[in-house]
Amino acid sequence: MPGATIVTCIVYEDACAVTPAASGSDANGPFASLYVTGGGQLELVTLVGTDTGLFNVASGSYVYIATKLVKSTSTATVLGLKAPVMYRVPLNPGPGGGPR
Repeated sequence: MPGATIVTCIVYEDACAVTPAASGSDANGPFASLYVTGGGQLELVTLVGTDTGLFNVASGSYVYIATKLVKSTSTATVLGLKAPVMYRVPLNPGPGGGPR
């Protein structure tokens, strides 16, 4: 469609609470992404085993890192997001060039 704007959307099929642990893997994981419901600091282990620290993560943030374990949080509360599905959606202009 010439001139159409394409938007890529990610939809997750499931979400669950994440329980921080010192080692191992989360029983509900692994997670494709994390959604931070309460901001703060996160320490996590990526799907390939890399320890990573994230500081001052804002409430309402998505962390697009495949994660097998959240090791600790300060005040952050986290949901694990699973089974992502990507969509490419054309936004067709309506009359006058605006969205329909």
